[in-house]
Amino acid sequence: TQVDARLTRHTRYAAYLREKYGDAVLQTPIRTSSSLATTTHDGRTVFDVRATLRGAVDYAAAAAEITAALDAPSRSAPTAATPAEPAPTPPETAVLDTAPAPVAWTSLDRL
Repeated sequence: TQVDARLTRHTRYAAYLREKYGDAVLQTPIRTSSSLATTTHDGRTVFDVRATLRGAVDYAAAAAEITAALDAPSRSAPTAATPAEPAPTPPETAVLDTAPAPVAWTSLDRL
């Protein structure tokens, strides 16, 4: 859901959702943006238009937050029987040039 921090009802509703659902609510807001509204008209995503637009940055941050939340339980301390995997090398730039990979939804899709 897109959020417009200028609207009191959006602020109140976000607070309500966080109170009711706690950590199941993303910390990353998707701010309203005209680029998000116009890109869907011709079938393109905001990532197709320009990955540095506010909407693209917000959706990329939300996807990263979801990925981290889904990945967190599997990142336990390695045991002696399983060697630790090397940490991935971060990319040189943070700009996305393609759409993010699909996310495997779990209990988050029921919210």
